[in-house]
Amino acid sequence: MKFENLTILYFQIAAAFMMGWDYFVPKDLRSSVDRLLVKYFRDVDGNVKSDMDRYKKEIIRRLPKTAFAFISLAAIFAFLSVFLFRIENATPEIVFILGMAIIITVVWAFDHITDVMVKIMVPFGLGSFLRFGSSFLLNTEKGPFAGIGVLCLLASFFMRYVNLS
Repeated sequence: MKFENLTILYFQIAAAFMMGWDYFVPKDLRSSVDRLLVKYFRDVDGNVKSDMDRYKKEIIRRLPKTAFAFISLAAIFAFLSVFLFRIENATPEIVFILGMAIIITVVWAFDHITDVMVKIMVPFGLGSFLRFGSSFLLNTEKGPFAGIGVLCLLASFFMRYVNLS
């Protein structure tokens, strides 16, 4: 994936304006814009925090079942690696029942683990990223507008790195 040089330049121009707007904009306008942005990012931070608290409770609620799924997979792997070649004298019925039990357990375990990953861990990870971003923007000394400029500059560095590699 390549980024256009003009796109990178736009990000750098926006970053320069946002980080240096202390020099271009009157103090009253700066403080009113920063107040609006602080209110917005506090709302975002609060919403993300409540969502993450809900996800934490859900992770804790599902922890025993998830641990059982991992233990089941480990037990099946151990069973197959140790006993797979030692069932020479087993009847076809026993092999069939054992095989079906293994298949059902593996399918259930993978279903549960992917369900946890998709419905809980991915939103939790995205929420952590958003929470970090909103906390960063709320705690910058020059205000959230200048903080967005820093993020634009970091994005332009990333785009330039992608183009070079």
